[in-house]
Amino acid sequence: MKMKNLVLVSSLIAALNLIPTGRVTAQTFTTLHSFTASHTNASGFYTNSDGANPYAGLTAAGNSNVRYGTAANGGGSGGGTVFAVHTDGTAFTALHNFAWSDGANPQAELLVSGHTLYGTASGGGDGGGGTVFAINTDGTGFTTLHSFTRASDLNFACIDDTDCQFYGGVCATDPANGLQYCWRPNDGAYPVAGLILAGNTLYGTASQGGNGGLHAAGTVFAVNTDGTGFTNLHNFGSYDGADPVAGLILSGDTLYGTTAGGGSSGNGTVFAVNTDGTGFTILHSFTPEYILCLNGSCPSGYHCVSGICVPIPVYGCPGGCGPCAYCVCFSDRDGNNIICYCVGDGSVGPGCGPARARLIPTGGVTAQTFISINLDGANPMGDLVLSNNILYGTAAAGGSWGAGTVFAINTDGTGFSVLHSFTGGSDGNSPDGGLILSGNTLYSAAYAGGSLGLGTVFAVNTDGTGFTNLYSFTGGSDGANPIGGLILSSNTLYGATRNGGSSGNGTAFSLPLPPLPPVAHCKHVTVAAGANCSADAAVDDGSFSPNAGDTITLVQSPAAPYPLGDTSVTLIVTNSSGLSNSCMATVTIVDTTPPVVACPGNIVTDAASPAGAVVSFSPAASDDCSLAGLTSSPTSGSTFGIGDTIVNCTATDAAGNQAICTFTVHVNGAAEQVNNLIAQVQRLGLPSGTANSLSVKLQGAASALDRGNSEAACGNLGAFLNEVNAQTGRKLTSAQADVLTAEATRIRAVLGCP
Repeated sequence: MKMKNLVLVSSLIAALNLIPTGRVTAQTFTTLHSFTASHTNASGFYTNSDGANPYAGLTAAGNSNVRYGTAANGGGSGGGTVFAVHTDGTAFTALHNFAWSDGANPQAELLVSGHTLYGTASGGGDGGGGTVFAINTDGTGFTTLHSFTRASDLNFACIDDTDCQFYGGVCATDPANGLQYCWRPNDGAYPVAGLILAGNTLYGTASQGGNGGLHAAGTVFAVNTDGTGFTNLHNFGSYDGADPVAGLILSGDTLYGTTAGGGSSGNGTVFAVNTDGTGFTILHSFTPEYILCLNGSCPSGYHCVSGICVPIPVYGCPGGCGPCAYCVCFSDRDGNNIICYCVGDGSVGPGCGPARARLIPTGGVTAQTFISINLDGANPMGDLVLSNNILYGTAAAGGSWGAGTVFAINTDGTGFSVLHSFTGGSDGNSPDGGLILSGNTLYSAAYAGGSLGLGTVFAVNTDGTGFTNLYSFTGGSDGANPIGGLILSSNTLYGATRNGGSSGNGTAFSLPLPPLPPVAHCKHVTVAAGANCSADAAVDDGSFSPNAGDTITLVQSPAAPYPLGDTSVTLIVTNSSGLSNSCMATVTIVDTTPPVVACPGNIVTDAASPAGAVVSFSPAASDDCSLAGLTSSPTSGSTFGIGDTIVNCTATDAAGNQAICTFTVHVNGAAEQVNNLIAQVQRLGLPSGTANSLSVKLQGAASALDRGNSEAACGNLGAFLNEVNAQTGRKLTSAQADVLTAEATRIRAVLGCP
């Protein structure tokens, strides 16, 4: 089912093999399994123990070292197999042998969900048109979820539906010629693409059949994982696409896919459709191909017009089959010779000419071959991949050299671009597998081309640069003609070849990619400073190596510890192969520790005036990083009023952190000072008469103050001073007199005595 007739002039082939294809990196290619030879059984089927000719890539289940796949032929009944093989090539197991009644010839990659594999078989089943199936990963529990009905055209003229009812058909008008023919709709047939899963619903495509009219050409379908709810979401009618042989991808509620044929030129389409079947849109129709004349010559059935080979109109089938109502002309999917046959009642009518210009009829120029070219490619047959609203895909034919293309298109249908046109030489030919994306690199396989023309594994960047032929198949033990998509796991590509290997029945293979540099992930960090006003910090945010079993080392520059403020730090990540990558982040060290502040003890002092007293003090403060200031409120040296005053001392560091301590300043007023002076007189040890005389005058002042009579208190204090003066040198020493005089004088000042 591959398009392999798009070949080049022999002189061009040798030249194209010299075209450089990027950085070809030799890796250790490993054949995981060569499918064994098959032998004809009593029923005429080719059977063996493991299967033959895998048409699809392999599938991985999470981090498991097991890969799952399908073989289209062989097995115990000749209908193909579902198989498993370990990544080291051991433990190959045929999990299921198709027996035709449960399906046959699986050509699609499998879908893994939990411990269940879902897939399609292109033939067999109850209706003969293929199946959707499920099977456990250990090979148990095989279930047919849906059987398709074999597509069939009744191929005879009709007047109305009664002419077709006996055959279960309806009478329909062929828009190509206006004639009426019987047609039998079905639910689709021959699914050759893999499935996708959303919730409990499987989505897929059937390559033929459906309810698209006389030109029914495949379907998009949905079915629940328990087999219920089968629905055709879209029926292709050729004009909107035909032969959907690729799987779907899902983004939101929109399915995206391709058809290998149909559309405006018959060369295929890229389409979108909602999961409920609405909103079908053709995003791109691939343009017509042209066969270039070669020295004025064309394939038989064509003639050269202005350098282009144009079909020659003919009547009847090429080669003749006698008069007929109409004839049917077609070619197989491989582009092999046109097959024509006549149908009808024998009346003379227009026949059909050669098929599309891309196909080469039997006979004609035998010493020369031709290429069919266009600008965008033709016949997309592989799964799309989606990244940032851009769809990437392959076209198996067409392009500047007629050997296929890698293309990109926005999900709204704009911005179509060709990333690479295959030359058919060393870079490959007929890329019919789906793409996978890793970083900015797309990977896939070309069915043919390469150093021996047996296919390649290639890589190309999403901007079209850096095309690289990673491997050219030899047809020996490695296999030939890689088919289907690849998967990438632990930097190793896994796939399958349709042919080659020890018996020619194909292989499963692995191809390690060159070691990738590690992935560096940084994060900005903020850390509190320690006692030395610095701190350690790590900026790594999950850096890793994509290579299996690899180790990495992390180095920060500059190294820790880091000072206060912002420091730009480069993280260098190096793997065991010496490859490195780096990222940058900012380390912010912040001072979150407040300073230490120490207040003096509570202060008690005597007022020296009615306003109070001037009080000075000295708090202390320190900080691990930088002390910005120490303030007091009220400030030292201020005049404190009579009574209690709370003093707040605040230390602030450079980061704005603060620490506060408090103490109390108590200023004694006149009454307190009088009472203190009375006690002081008693402590002098004076003769009782002298002491009583002095105390009586002070007690009088205290009583006056209690009454609020400051004037009387002033008089009493004056009498006290006179008494002290009179007793000086007699009962009081000069030193005692000086002390008492100073105290009384200060109290009089507080009272404002004249």
